Amino acid sequence: MTRFPNCSCSEDQLRLVGCDCEACDPVAIISCWPTGKAQGRPATFSCRRSYAEIEARCRYGRDAKVFSVYVAPANPEPFSPEYIRMMSRDG
Repeated sequence: MTRFPNCSCSEDQLRLVGCDCEACDPVAIISCWPTGKAQGRPATFSCRRSYAEIEARCRYGRDAKVFSVYVAPANPEPFSPEYIRMMSRDG
């Protein structure tokens, strides 16, 4: 298996079972419908991206449907000093 940037898995783990670190499978914010239908309030939780469907079913039952998986960007753009000054003004 190829190594992704920032992967912290050992060579043995990559060779035997594959990658399981946050660099390759980041923690995401998962939103799902607990009853499988778009009614009521959606449920939100966090888990690894690849386990979203399994985790939703474990928490809310086999009918739960995932409708949103959000992974924050690894290196967000920093705010400029001008933007910070503009947003911090009263008024």
